[in-house]
Amino acid sequence: MRHAKHRETPAGTTRSRLIVAGALASAMALSPIAAGAIASTTGTDSGEVAFGSGDWSYYRGTSAPAADWRDGDNGWRTGTAPLGFGIGTGSLGTKVNNDFRTRPLATYFTKTFTLSEVPAAGMTLTTWADDGLVAYVNGAEVVRRNMPTGEIKHTSYATAAPQSSTARSASFEVTVPASQLRVGENVIAAQVQSNWRATHNVTFDAELTANAPSTPETTPSSTPGSGVGVDDGVVSARAGARADPHSHAHAHSGARRG
Repeated sequence: MRHAKHRETPAGTTRSRLIVAGALASAMALSPIAAGAIASTTGTDSGEVAFGSGDWSYYRGTSAPAADWRDGDNGWRTGTAPLGFGIGTGSLGTKVNNDFRTRPLATYFTKTFTLSEVPAAGMTLTTWADDGLVAYVNGAEVVRRNMPTGEIKHTSYATAAPQSSTARSASFEVTVPASQLRVGENVIAAQVQSNWRATHNVTFDAELTANAPSTPETTPSSTPGSGVGVDDGVVSARAGARADPHSHAHAHSGARRG
């Protein structure tokens, strides 16, 4: 029977291994602050919607959708943004059907998002569309672009016909006030209209981000016991010196008399 040879480990090697093991244990035991920092980089339940998000519902047809289509939950097809069809659109997440004898002028999109709390400063909706767009949040209009005034119908025409590449590079944004949002489910809705029935393309995408609360302005710190700010004290001292220009003269003359 062979006996395994015993190898002695140098003392320095053992100490190095203990140091490395201790460092790993410390790294794994995160403080609450460090854990919070990591959580902030992995995302939270903020309700934000990024460009290129999935679960957009869409409808394109020869007849108008139900009057309450802006409320979401329409049973439409779903896909990933950007959504659209045609030539020169750039990359698309979802190709929308356009196989109609008489092409519709309107294409409709909705997306539900959830807020655990309403941002006090509201949210910013950034979007673009080819050709015209009217966007809503929770059923209320928040912005329109390249569209006429008044009621927008299924048969309305956009007032301009930008190329998809132009529309993408000219996204625009609007603030959605906190009063228009609610805790729980919210809905973004968009009605995209074409400038002509034989249009070669339609494209759309949107992003929704929470606005950071405004930071209150800080006031100058005060000198202890002075009752005035540091800057005010300097100004007052200078003003006092100007108010009594002969003070130094009196002091010198008194010295000569002594």
